[in-house]
Amino acid sequence: MANIKISGAVYPLALNQSTSPNGTEIVPADSVVSGIRNTYGFTFSSLLGPLAVNYTSKTATFSGATSGSAVSITGGNYSTGVGLSVTGGYTGGGTTGLVTISDTGNTNGVNLRMVGNGSTTPSKTIRVITPGLLQITNDAYNAVLWQITDYGATTFNSTSGAPITVATTPAGSYAGLFYGSSTTGSSYGILSVAGSNSSDFSFVAQNKSGSGLFQVRGDGLVMATANSIASTIGASTAWQLDFTGGGAYTNEISLANNAIYTLPAGSGVVYCYEISPNSNFAFAYLAYGSAYLTNVAGTAFSNTSGTSGKINIYYNGSGNYVIQNLTGSSISAMAVSTIRFRTSA
Repeated sequence: MANIKISGAVYPLALNQSTSPNGTEIVPADSVVSGIRNTYGFTFSSLLGPLAVNYTSKTATFSGATSGSAVSITGGNYSTGVGLSVTGGYTGGGTTGLVTISDTGNTNGVNLRMVGNGSTTPSKTIRVITPGLLQITNDAYNAVLWQITDYGATTFNSTSGAPITVATTPAGSYAGLFYGSSTTGSSYGILSVAGSNSSDFSFVAQNKSGSGLFQVRGDGLVMATANSIASTIGASTAWQLDFTGGGAYTNEISLANNAIYTLPAGSGVVYCYEISPNSNFAFAYLAYGSAYLTNVAGTAFSNTSGTSGKINIYYNGSGNYVIQNLTGSSISAMAVSTIRFRTSA
């Protein structure tokens, strides 16, 4: 006597009573089997169709139905009722497919549909479809929400909201870690493909309060907040370009009245700080034979050759820019700092 548990009730199924049963017993559809009450025999045949039991391999096979469900199982009518429980019986390195679902002839792949509570998009389907993709589809079965290949490449799709959201991260942990390949020349990090103009973004970083820290706009503009810039550069212990203390970029010169100081060949920017006897400061952009000058402190500097009473910065026509003292007296100390952008004037 064997028993099958269906719909939370135990129905006895009479099998071959021989001493050493072997081979396959068939319980035909809609037949009365000896040892089974007529009501139960009818229930099995109508629900399952032909049932084949192999005594040698200890397996049972239900043939498929032409309509409806081949097998329908309902859990027990109590709070912890289980509809189906499958337990492996082997200890050690056993089967890799305790439960196997196969549907190789279906062009939609093999599908496992789950229907939850509620009336709005209550179902989702897990399927395996060619070429070996594991997918989760939406309720309407017309969009793939998640997909992973046999190599582990994962794709998330969304028609509303962010495809991936890490809602909670333990304290002291990163919300995400991305490791590129260890192969030199072929190791890549994160590729962000987004943004098209000044109204959208390719990348945005915010703090926990939602304030923007760093943004890469769609038109290529990179922006950072004033606080983030101040905290990075302001905390530095040195200037990025320091002209103090002499050296290759700074010369402290003295100029007699009517004297000329010739700058090295090329174009760029010159900063002039008259230290003594007066205090004047100016800078000039030197390019294409012209000096574009700005007086910052005082009005002692000009960009015109031969201007009386001034310190003149101009192009001499021979490949160099010069500093000319026509103040009427000697300049005992003046710091001159230069930045060269190109080798020609």
